[in-house]
Amino acid sequence: LKLVETLIGMISRCEILNNGVIIPMKDLRKGALWVSYFLLLVLMIFIIYFAWEMKRSLHRSSVTNELVQRYAEKSLSTEEQGELIAAIYAYCASDWKLKRIIRRYGAAEEDFLKIYRRLRVWGDIRKRRRYVPISSFFYVYTLEYLLKHPEEDEKKMALKCLKFFHM
Repeated sequence: LKLVETLIGMISRCEILNNGVIIPMKDLRKGALWVSYFLLLVLMIFIIYFAWEMKRSLHRSSVTNELVQRYAEKSLSTEEQGELIAAIYAYCASDWKLKRIIRRYGAAEEDFLKIYRRLRVWGDIRKRRRYVPISSFFYVYTLEYLLKHPEEDEKKMALKCLKFFHM
């Protein structure tokens, strides 16, 4: 009982800040408050960045799913392949992360078409909303790998993408 009274007395003479640190009132300075506000601001920036990245991820998933539903596992004519690659390239050119990779390797639609055809040889696999020859262009890791190694063996290229998608 005496211990509880002592603890209550100590807590009543202290203030609890936003970050959970207990500071005695006599040591409380304006600097401690500014640190709390700064940490709160950093937390808000992380929350906004997370929300922005989630929006980007959901948009990527919807575009990928739409293209997979329309073009996956079908024998496409040259014209349909061109439409597909144009849609993929347009998305990649509008995404800030993928655009940097395209610029780094100087990739054009023709490069995407060549890689798409190479992926169809061994990676013509669909699992739920993923289809390797299409989905591989929408992720930073796989796009960079594909553009860095465009002349890689078809089997090795497809297996690398299959592992990325856990297929």
